[in-house]
Amino acid sequence: MPGTNLTREEKVRILTLIEEKVPVNEILRRTGRNEATIHRLKAVARDLPPASVPPAKPRSGRPHKTSKTTDALLRREVLKTPHITAAELQRNHPGVLRNVAQRTIQHCLQKELHLPCRRPAIKPLLTDKMRKARLSIARKYRHWTPEQWEKLMWTDKSTVQCVKMSGNRVRRPVTASRFDHRYTTKTVIHPDHVMVWGCFSGAVGRGGLYFLPRNVTMNSISRC
Repeated sequence: MPGTNLTREEKVRILTLIEEKVPVNEILRRTGRNEATIHRLKAVARDLPPASVPPAKPRSGRPHKTSKTTDALLRREVLKTPHITAAELQRNHPGVLRNVAQRTIQHCLQKELHLPCRRPAIKPLLTDKMRKARLSIARKYRHWTPEQWEKLMWTDKSTVQCVKMSGNRVRRPVTASRFDHRYTTKTVIHPDHVMVWGCFSGAVGRGGLYFLPRNVTMNSISRC
């Protein structure tokens, strides 16, 4: 790709095309590189033994604070405990990460190990009793035919809060107060909510949506 360094595979391909007497214009078309790059590679390879590939030039800049061993340690710890933080990694491995900044650990996880920080999905917590009940139902009805499942009505409910809650992240200037109203999340102890109930079946299709009165739930109705 133009504007990037040649990889070893690209160098081998270009040198092979040169040895096969392929015209320069054709090499440019196949590789997408410019003519100056081809000539520089050809000049460097001329002084090397046959079948040798020019090594990459040493790059300037600050050396990496983490080694391959450290990267492997970070990957293993994060995959084992996905919720672990950079500060916890430092505390758990002071001998290896004592001189590595938390920001460096975060950058290594995100950019080099491709383990970016994500907001976790929310799923209901299932107890052992709930798991056994679901497994029992699945085994009981596993031999049902599609026609039998079409006659079954599926229902579900969802609660919608009437007070909008902001996200748990905000970008705030370093000079601003964290208690500035623009950078705070407004909360309510007992926010009003509305429960929505819906249903569908294979035979009839989608049913309607039914809105319960404000702050009324299905459990409170069943107790009446």
